[in-house]
Amino acid sequence: FDSSSYEMSIMLLCQALRCKEAENRMAEMKRALGIEEKGKSCVADDITALEPLAISTVSLARAYALLGENDEALRLAKIAMGIIDSVLSPHDASCGETSKEQETKEDSVVDKNPRHMATGGKRAWKETNKASGLDGNEVSRRSSSNFLFRN
Repeated sequence: FDSSSYEMSIMLLCQALRCKEAENRMAEMKRALGIEEKGKSCVADDITALEPLAISTVSLARAYALLGENDEALRLAKIAMGIIDSVLSPHDASCGETSKEQETKEDSVVDKNPRHMATGGKRAWKETNKASGLDGNEVSRRSSSNFLFRN
């Protein structure tokens, strides 16, 4: 396996919510790519090997979040941020550990109430048009967007 093969196989395991297998594959990837945790920093034979590790860690965090294991998801997200910090400033960055100041800042941003979910995405055009007083036959966002795109 090369780094992209490890990354893809871990991502597929995470999409299948097979987290333990993904963790085992990540450990295998670390050994194969020469990634070590030394103290608070990540050291790799080739620093480009840290990118697939960060991406894989985010995928694993997402899988745990989908399974409702929020504490594990948050822990892994912090590890991913530590890996990214290792890439950006390899001499003093943490690999999987964050400073107390950063943790406090992150904890204040993270809403731990499971009933609060993300919102957004596509809006139903009928609801939007009703709210603005337009009916389905009048100009909608899509038709104005198409007009702008085609002209």
